[in-house]
Amino acid sequence: MSMPVVRQISWIAVIPQFIALATGISMGWVAHGLEGMLVGTLVYLSYSFGSRFVIARHHRHGIKLSRAGEYSKAIEAYKMSYVFFSRHVWLDRFRSLFLLSSSAMCYREMALINTAYCQFQLGEMEPARETYQRALDQFPNNQFSRMGLHAISQLDQAPDASSPTTPPA
Repeated sequence: MSMPVVRQISWIAVIPQFIALATGISMGWVAHGLEGMLVGTLVYLSYSFGSRFVIARHHRHGIKLSRAGEYSKAIEAYKMSYVFFSRHVWLDRFRSLFLLSSSAMCYREMALINTAYCQFQLGEMEPARETYQRALDQFPNNQFSRMGLHAISQLDQAPDASSPTTPPA
């Protein structure tokens, strides 16, 4: 069974992607007609996927590890992602321009939520609670943190009951 991934889209962040794609296609058309349009599209796609592959590599690696059930290793990858994007806040803030990412959540926010999710899956409830709370302190509107904290409090009240979990973003 594959683990679902939750993605929240910021539709306003899609606009720079369309502008970049339209620019690449237009420049290609002007320079070389139909063949240029194809080249412009390929350049856009290469940059879009390549920038996320290189810049967000720790995040992507963490998701891969989470899907494989290797939560301890995933936690380390998410922590590295958090550190990287904390050092380069401007890159995270303008991810729709630099990474052509339309995610509604920034990478730091996703790193914290995914770290807490992995801790929860490992049964490390106190670290998970602290990480969810840290995410909520930094990103007060994060519903995943609220759901995670609620799930942990439900487990505290009924230790034998299972609760729903939130998949990585």
